[in-house]
Amino acid sequence: MKIFETDLVKWNCKDFNDNEVPEIQKLLKELYNETLQHDDCWHLFYEGTFSTLRFSGDNGPRIEAFLIGRGIEYSSIRLWKDSSKYVEKHKKQFTSIFHEFSELAMIDEYGDLTHIADRVVHSFFNHHWYKYEPLVKYFGEHLWEANVISENAIRRASYEGGREEKILWVKECNKALKQEDKVHILYSNDEACLQSKKNDYNASDKEEDKNK
Repeated sequence: MKIFETDLVKWNCKDFNDNEVPEIQKLLKELYNETLQHDDCWHLFYEGTFSTLRFSGDNGPRIEAFLIGRGIEYSSIRLWKDSSKYVEKHKKQFTSIFHEFSELAMIDEYGDLTHIADRVVHSFFNHHWYKYEPLVKYFGEHLWEANVISENAIRRASYEGGREEKILWVKECNKALKQEDKVHILYSNDEACLQSKKNDYNASDKEEDKNK
């Protein structure tokens, strides 16, 4: 099967999330061994109350037989339209990325997580350095990547927390990196914008200190 020859099918498999974790691992491994390993597009997302499984359309009958045979409740959505406009914009590339991440989750050894994550993240930034030269110059060759990662980590955590928790974590990251005025001056390749954000951040800190 060649990748992208068929449309992907999105199926929400609820019962994957109702089982104990070892049982889920067993189910996924069985499904992978029986059919998913032969699909060049498949990928899986854990969504809290359900799991989203995407795969090539011609793989549907085999996967459906597996789900029915294991008594797994599922609902089928034939069209995959991602909620992220960036995924939609680069869908071909993200299909490959999601697929390879899911493959790694099936075959990597327990304990390899942080090492694989480091390679994945560093490779992405390494391939983009020339597009963001002002950031590299401003933060330094070995810190610009860490600053962007810190900002993303804060954003991810703030999905669950409020503004105060986010501000607190920004300051903790600043202390840890010993870059007190730099952590969230990000995502611009314009030097004037970078300086403006730096000034705003410093002014905000001074105002906070004055009100203590």
